Amino acid sequence: MIKNRIFGVGGWPVDTSNTFGQHEFVLPKVLISINVPDTTSYKLLSSHSSSADPMANCALNVQVLQASVDPDDESHFRILVGGKFIKYLTVDTGLYNLDDMCFAPSLILLLPPLPPGDWNVGHISKDPTHGHPYFATATKIPLRKITHIWHPSQIDQLELEMGQKLRSNVYETTSPRFNSTIIAKFARFSWEIPSLDSETAACEWVNDHQIGPGFLGHLI
Repeated sequence: MIKNRIFGVGGWPVDTSNTFGQHEFVLPKVLISINVPDTTSYKLLSSHSSSADPMANCALNVQVLQASVDPDDESHFRILVGGKFIKYLTVDTGLYNLDDMCFAPSLILLLPPLPPGDWNVGHISKDPTHGHPYFATATKIPLRKITHIWHPSQIDQLELEMGQKLRSNVYETTSPRFNSTIIAKFARFSWEIPSLDSETAACEWVNDHQIGPGFLGHLI
């Protein structure tokens, strides 16, 4: 039986099918959404070539958190830099091999060095001069977010220790705030926001009615 869950504040495609299917859970549940960029609002701040040391990104402790890879269109990545900063990357079609984009260690080595400065959205294209991948944009923009915030608890996503992946945007996770494992659900990219916003609102409607898992809070 599903006991408890938490809902969140932000997020990118959401599967609108039954998240928990026919499985029975004995763990507390968490539905979490995160802030994500509206990728139509890019502003060019600077461009950076890929001519520097390919190990530079490894030195920055870059981790690929989530990916949406498309061989025929742009690919999207959500990365963590230095254990503190979440950034969103869009990669133009044809820049990298599909297998490399699906294997995080290879992708990190192939990416052009991350631009310095305060930015949260980057777009990687082919440099028109020498043809190598480069950062065409590195931009700080307001992140799109869940608007239906109703629970008093808000939790920084970086406080969570992610465990087993149940779906592309659903994970078992632990946090010092909770005594047992919880379930975190979040929108990885901007196109997942609308359905997750609706799901968050629906959870308010059934809260305290013993329907489904409990709602523990919002992620920020």
